[in-house]
Amino acid sequence: MKFKKILALDTALNACSVSFWDEDRNAYVTDSRLMKRGHAEILMPQITDVMHKASASLADVDLIVTTCGPGAFTGLRIGLSSARALGLATGAPVAGLTTTQVLARQCLESCVDQAQDKTSLLVLVETKRKDFYYQLFDRQTGKSQCDAAAGNSADILQQIEQQNTTMIGDAIDRFRKEAGDAAPEGLDGFDTPSPEVMIRMARDIAAQDDLAAYKAEPVYLRDADVSPSKKEQRILEGYKG
Repeated sequence: MKFKKILALDTALNACSVSFWDEDRNAYVTDSRLMKRGHAEILMPQITDVMHKASASLADVDLIVTTCGPGAFTGLRIGLSSARALGLATGAPVAGLTTTQVLARQCLESCVDQAQDKTSLLVLVETKRKDFYYQLFDRQTGKSQCDAAAGNSADILQQIEQQNTTMIGDAIDRFRKEAGDAAPEGLDGFDTPSPEVMIRMARDIAAQDDLAAYKAEPVYLRDADVSPSKKEQRILEGYKG
């Protein structure tokens, strides 16, 4: 299956990113903005601006791809709900890519001459808690060596102890502090998913007729940090429930 006009969205981590690719022009129009919050307010205007700069309309889009986690709970909901809404409005199929997959592909595309002696690539994503989101990939082929998971630094070190590993992601600085000398070599600059990389991944997946396996469903890996209120419940006198 081949798609000629692809729209990619990412709001999973600390950026709000949009890219549109048009095969006829063989060109990307991309807008990526680093931000920790406020994705909901900026995403739709950002999409409108990108489509305008591309001299295209949403009706032209024949595939939408979005990040589906792991990442920030609220950010994932914003990106997924927006992608699904656009899919319903345009009739375009919607595919989901995990943040760890995209970051791994970014590294493999960008670091051709770096860390060639490493056999594994560890992608670490910040949870803003005591643990990390992580996934291990083969450094040469890009294939995953384990499912994405949440774990502490000790868990992760045990997972990679027999591996010759380099690490990337927005959580590598915190991991270095926790793991100390046991931490593997890290490559900086892979903190947020690139929407252009997402488009290239979507094109490859579609060419293999494997798009149905990449559902736009959230990958949370851990429950939301919500607990019942400890406040005493008020009862209104005279209320007949």
